[in-house]
Parts: sequence; C-alpha cells; structure tokens
Amino acid sequence: MHFRCLMLTLLLSGTFSFAALSAQDSLNLSSDITGATVFLEGAQVQRTTDYRLPPGRTTLILTGLTAELDPGSIQVTALEERLTVLSVRHRLNFGGAPTATPESDRLAEELDRLQRREDAIRTRVKITTEEEAILKANRAVAGQETGIDFDQLRATIEYQRERLTAIGLYRLAAGDTLRQIADARESLQQQRAELGTKQVVKATSEVIVEVAADGNLSGKINLAYLVREAGWQPLYDVRVADISRPVDLRYRAKVHQETGEDWSDIRLKLSTGDPSATTIAPTLSTWRMSRGSAPPSYRPQARQTTEGNYQRMYGHVLDDEGMPLIGVSVYDETRNIGTVTDIDGYYELQLPLNARQLTFSYTGFESSAIEVRDGQVDVRMQTGAGLLDEVVVTGYAGNSSNVRSDKSSRGRSISRSLQGKVRGVQIVESAPVPVSTVRQATTVTFDIDLPYTIPTDGKPREVEIQRYALPAVYTHFAVPKFEPVAYLQAAVTGWDRYDLLPGEANLFFEGTYLGLSQLAVSNTNDTLKIDLGQDPNVTVERKETEDYRERNLLGNRITESRGYTLSVRNKKAQAINLIVQDQAPISGDEQIDIKTEVDPAGVLEEETGIITWRVNLPPAQAWKGTFGYTVKRPRYLSVYLE
Repeated sequence: MHFRCLMLTLLLSGTFSFAALSAQDSLNLSSDITGATVFLEGAQVQRTTDYRLPPGRTTLILTGLTAELDPGSIQVTALEERLTVLSVRHRLNFGGAPTATPESDRLAEELDRLQRREDAIRTRVKITTEEEAILKANRAVAGQETGIDFDQLRATIEYQRERLTAIGLYRLAAGDTLRQIADARESLQQQRAELGTKQVVKATSEVIVEVAADGNLSGKINLAYLVREAGWQPLYDVRVADISRPVDLRYRAKVHQETGEDWSDIRLKLSTGDPSATTIAPTLSTWRMSRGSAPPSYRPQARQTTEGNYQRMYGHVLDDEGMPLIGVSVYDETRNIGTVTDIDGYYELQLPLNARQLTFSYTGFESSAIEVRDGQVDVRMQTGAGLLDEVVVTGYAGNSSNVRSDKSSRGRSISRSLQGKVRGVQIVESAPVPVSTVRQATTVTFDIDLPYTIPTDGKPREVEIQRYALPAVYTHFAVPKFEPVAYLQAAVTGWDRYDLLPGEANLFFEGTYLGLSQLAVSNTNDTLKIDLGQDPNVTVERKETEDYRERNLLGNRITESRGYTLSVRNKKAQAINLIVQDQAPISGDEQIDIKTEVDPAGVLEEETGIITWRVNLPPAQAWKGTFGYTVKRPRYLSVYLE
C-alpha cells in the first residue's frame, strides 16, 4: 500500500517514469468539479481529472465522489484518441473511522475534568462516612466508661456534635455538586453524540474505469453524472421607476443543492428540461357511445401499448464517438408528437402505424431523419459543420436594452461552450453578467459565464440570468364600490420571447417595495399582465348623489332610485390611462323593472350591469363620472338597494 501511494505521488508530480507502472495496475485519481447543468429538478455534474499512463491496460479509480449520484447516469469521456475506455463501473466506499477535531478533543477533556472532580468528591464523602462511624463508636465507648469527669464528657460530646454536623452539611453540599456534575456530563455527552453524528463518515462513490493506452499517454478525462438533490426556481424583480419608462425585469434563479459535495467557482447552466423523465405525447381513443356505455378515462403518464393502431419505437442516440447525447429532440413534424432523450441518451415514443419519419435534432449536430419502424432504432449523430438551428442570445453588461441581429458578429458573440456559426444571433445588452441562452425544441438552457459557488447545504443561492427592459402599456384600474384606490397594471406584449417561467416576483414601484407576487406566465394570452399594486398618487372617491335618491308609492307598486358620483384625481407628473368600473343591478324577476342612466362617457353592459369608463387623465387633473338607476316593483316584493 505504501509503495502504491509513493508510486501515485511520483506519477502525479511528473517525476515517475512510465516504465515503472506496469500493465494491469490501478491508479486512484481525484477530480475537480468544473461545471453543473442544473435542471428544475436534479443536476448533471461535470468533473475533470488529469492522467499519465504507460502502454497497455490500466484501472483508473476516480475517488471522492458523492454517494448521491445516479450510477446509471455515469458518462466517462477520454479526450485522447489513443486512449480507449473499455468499461465503466460504480462502487461505494464507506471509508474509515472519523478523525478527531478540536471540538471533539475539547469535549473529551471537559468530560475527563468532570470525572476527576466527581472521583475527588466521592472519595471525600467516603472518608467522612468512615469518620462518622468512628465518632459514633467513640460516643458509645464514652457512655459505657466509668470514672470520666464531667468536663471531659462535655468536651467530647461537643466535639462529636460539631464534627457530625460538619459531615452532614458536607454530604448535602456534595450531593448538590454531584447532581450538577451529572447534568453537565449529560449535556457534554449530548454534544458529543451530536458531533459524532456529524462526524460519521458518509459513503463516497468511486468510478472504476478500465482503459487501454496505445503508448505513453497523458491528458484529461471528463466525468459526468446525475444527482437528484439539486434544482432551481425562477425569481424575478419587477421594477417600475415611473409609468413613462419600460418595466425593468430582473430574471434570477434560486439554485440549491444537497448532493454531498460543494460546487466551488464552477460554470453553471440552468435548464428548463428534465432529462430523467421520458415524455410521451397523449393520444385519444375512439369514443363509441352506446346504451349504458361510459366515456373513456385517461390517466396522466399512462403509456400506450403496441396493440391496436400504435407502434413503439425506442433506442439510444449517440454522438460520433459513441457517447450518449442528453436532451436530443425527437419528434414527428407531421403529427406534433415528440420527446427528448434522457440521461442515458434513451428515447421512446408511441407512434401511429401510419407515421413515416422521425427527426432527431441537437445543438451542434446535423439533424437526422429516420424512417419509423417498430422496435429498437439506435441513432448516431454527426457533428455539424454548417449552421446551428438554435438561436443563441448572448447578454453583455450595460444599460441598453436594444435587440439587434448582426451578421458580422456571428461566431464572436457565442458562449465559449459553443463553436461554429450561428444563424440569427440576438444580442441583449442589458445583462449584468454574460449569459448565453440556447433554445432547443422543448427546452431552454441559460449558460452563465461567470463562476458561482453553491455549497451543499440546501440553502438557495441567487444567480442572475438576465435583465430586460420590457416595453409596457400602463393602466390604472379602479373599482370605487369595492375600494377607493387605484391599482396599476402593466401589459407586456411579445413576452414569450424572453423564456420566462412561472415564479415569485418582488414588486417595486417608484422606489417602494410593494410585496411579493406571482408572475403568471403559464397563460396562453399574447399579453402578459403584471399587477403592480396600489398607486397612492391616484385618489379615488365614490359618493351617493342625494338629489337622485327617492322612494315613491303609487298603487301597489314602489319606485326607488339611487345615484352615484365617481371622482378620480391624478396627482402624478404624467398622464394616466384610467379604467373605472361600477355596477347597476339587473332584473332577476319579470315583476321588477330596472332603468339605468349613465353619463355619455360610460359604457353599460346590459347582461351584467357593469359600467366602464375609459379615460386618459392628464397630470394634476380630476375626472368625474355619474350614473343612477330606478327600480320599480310590487309592494309585496321586497328587494334591497344600497
């Protein structure tokens, strides 16, 4: 073992000759985490290690990996063409006993000190017990002797009384001290137990790679694997300085991980995909209705069988070096059925029998069109020499939010992780850090160029993705009957090109934090509405018009009227688009007649009774709107008005 350690040290330091390492030997290699692709749930971790090998076969043991990795997701890539990877396997290493720490040493010393103090007290208690026995024995002898004078007897009794009292008091104090020592010992033992739990050596993973070298070789090996205890959530800051400016949207991510290994100064990629799941497009069965028949029922994630009118096509997608490709888009363009490859490059689809062709596409590789057939079909994709089909959006620090297409910038504005030419490069110049956005058929990946550190403590760390200046139309909305305030709402069109996900949003308006809201981007509308809360600079009031209020009795019928005046004042320095709503009742009984009167600027919706005013209100100006209604009903029919 000592010889192997020495040999490995010399090998890694470069002072060891290739001839000293014979074939079939093994090397323990450590590796560094260089990057991670974080999905909404789970992450793929990339590691790199250096090697120097003699000719022939060698077993490389990549040590110190998290025990939380998915063994089925391990991928090993040798960049040197003359090095062949023969096999890859996984095992757990449970390590040895935990090593002592300053804290554990301190607790041990404190426990020893308490034990020594307890031993001393118990020794003294034992001595006093023996002394008490002697005193009691001497008292008995003194009582039986004759000829002792009175003064000597009295002195003896007083001495015994004093000593017995002192012994009793000492025992009481000793008992209190021993209880305190017991409590202190219990506390220290609890701390030691907790520390011991923390010190328990957790199992680590090791990846054993059998390689064959065609000569003396040195180079790098890349390792990738999937871990479950990681993920990210979108988080937004929505800031509006004033309603004459665009919405300042800061797109961020809360990244967390408890994988058992810290990610220190690594490159992060945030993906909206989930490679651990295979998505199969649902299909509908024919609904034949007959007497007593029930409609078909469907369950999410239910897989169709190959029986009936469907065929199952599955297989692996590999690159030109035979390595699995994750996230390859596999789809039938004519039927809009598709999926993506999982962490092993595996895909599976249920296709109609009349399906003819599947298309396989992936960033940096040439698309492949494969004839549909039942059973396993493996696909090998070739690195593309032409243009990429995806759009790459690269952001640079700055305050501008212009978006442009610049053919002359092709190849220069691309992230370092991408090579070749790119069709349709959009440069967003408002990002605080360089971020490349790669859009594929079903997923979006944000490539963060600056390094981040994410410890393995499960606490979310914020990573900024992008900043956008979103052109918006601002509208103030007021329902004075409900509440005498005006709410501000921003309407953003073309929002789908910003790759937003549903998530929490911190709202800021005119420098004031309004609270936490939700950015609802899961709707299918072409306009994204962002509620920005109440605007205190727009005052609202609703008053009853007294001269409109009346009640008349004529025969068996009663006539009652109500009227209201609505007023809004704009105290802002800009004009506002204002929508004000109120309501009048509508008849729910043919014996009740209702007549509504609205000023010319208001629009009454007859079916609902909703009245709407749309106003462009200049700065420092006020607006008023009026409406009223009259209700006629039989005397015996009771109704309730405002």
